[in-house]
Amino acid sequence: MNNQNNNNNYFSSMPIPLFLSTPSTELEISQEEFCLFHSIDRELYKVLVFNLSRDPRISMHVLAFWIWLERIGYRRLVQNLLRLPFAIVNQAANEAVTCLNIIKGIHSYINVDVPVTRRILADREFSLHILATYRNFAVQEVSQILAEVCFNALSDIRTIENLKVPSEFGSFYKRHTSDLGTMSLFGLGNRNQKTFRPKKSAPSGSKGAQLQKHIDATLGSGNLREAVKLPPGEDFNEWLAVNAVDFFNQVNILYGTLTEFCTASNCPTMTAGPKYEYRWADGVTIKKPIEVSAPKYAEYLMDWIESQLDDETIFPQKLGAPFPANFKEVVKTIFKRLFRVYAHIYHSHFQKIVSLKEEAHLNTCFKHFALFTWEFRLIEKAELAPLQDLVDSIIQ
Repeated sequence: MNNQNNNNNYFSSMPIPLFLSTPSTELEISQEEFCLFHSIDRELYKVLVFNLSRDPRISMHVLAFWIWLERIGYRRLVQNLLRLPFAIVNQAANEAVTCLNIIKGIHSYINVDVPVTRRILADREFSLHILATYRNFAVQEVSQILAEVCFNALSDIRTIENLKVPSEFGSFYKRHTSDLGTMSLFGLGNRNQKTFRPKKSAPSGSKGAQLQKHIDATLGSGNLREAVKLPPGEDFNEWLAVNAVDFFNQVNILYGTLTEFCTASNCPTMTAGPKYEYRWADGVTIKKPIEVSAPKYAEYLMDWIESQLDDETIFPQKLGAPFPANFKEVVKTIFKRLFRVYAHIYHSHFQKIVSLKEEAHLNTCFKHFALFTWEFRLIEKAELAPLQDLVDSIIQ
């Protein structure tokens, strides 16, 4: 109780932090000098956006929140984060978004925990209750850092040419965006935290955890073409299994950001442009393909994939258990159907994705998906037709 009271006093009595002013105000420094001063912040932002493929706009809010924590006493936080594995930084960023939603009043702090953040800040107690209590102060401070530091120090990194529209997505971007609205400075919302359903873990009894670490490490290198290749000496089926879970989770998160827009009324059929419509059949409970809305198709699909991932005769959990003879065919069907979700998102919701500033994450996820499926020939060419130009530009 005493610790909590001490933290309360710390927050309530703390003066407004003094900022290094931007080049145009009190300190006469050049833009180059300003960026140099924030070089560590810039490096962490690059990790979030390029190495972890996180949304550029939300990553700026996350960085502003971390800088604010440094200024109220959590020293060397940014520097410490840069020393951690990318997977841990990614978890910390997810928790930072949760904290931002708490100070914006979007989330309650009750029954919420941020274990990774607590471990990183182990030298000092961190209280979500106090964060919520002084959220108005926190919003003011984080917003000021965002405006006075992040928008200036990261201006060259945030350019559309270098960040938001990789070259292979340029023509698609131009064809599918127009008259897009703007987002508020601190309009973070809750979309980045949504999932269509709980994330799945890699097969635990196999080499799943080890291979997942390899995926995280190679993705962190920024070379997606190398990241998809079978690691030397590893089992092909193990590699397919771990990646099937990983891509299921990626699509799950991406589609989760659109559930309030992809509705039965907006998307009465599961389509990918005017030429392609997908009907659902799983061959067991629904044997004859039926026409369903896009959200219903996604629900059927995620249920079906989960049932495959949970079936230990298909995805073994015990060390040494064999994969079935038709394992690759099962995986091919999973990837074929996941592709249909991407095709629907690009054709039906790309403008919304851009307005939410999430296109960089979508594009990177799809590029990773396309390179992996091409590397192991998991999707037939005819199935790729709705996004053929995009796929061709990626695999060239």
